[in-house]
Amino acid sequence: METALLEKNSACYVCGPENAAGMRLHFEHVAPFTAETTLVAFAQHEGWQGLMHGGVTFTLMDEAFGWCLLFEGIHAVTAKVETRFLKPIPTGTELRVRAFVIADRKRLLEAEAEVTALDDEGIVYASATATMMRRAGGTEQ
Repeated sequence: METALLEKNSACYVCGPENAAGMRLHFEHVAPFTAETTLVAFAQHEGWQGLMHGGVTFTLMDEAFGWCLLFEGIHAVTAKVETRFLKPIPTGTELRVRAFVIADRKRLLEAEAEVTALDDEGIVYASATATMMRRAGGTEQ
């Protein structure tokens, strides 16, 4: 079972290329300990009519937390998250999701994420801070 947690899952809801019902997002390694993706908030991501569901917004940031570590060879799971929803996200909005590590405390790492508008205004729609827990199989310190 442990091995399955460490392998990339092609059926992942957010990033799995083989998940026909998923988002199929591709994360980029844009800087050390930093991951980013872009997307459009589509109608299938709605909660209230015309607005992206908060659970989808959170899921995007949680996925970015994992990628900002995985790009560095660190396998980790989310241990704790605090999420702030600052503004509703209208469907049709082009978004950037970015996460980055702010502290490494051996087994635990601290990270931050934001969902922002991709336009010149860069409105911050949501942010989160997370404690990530290292798992066996990646870089250990």
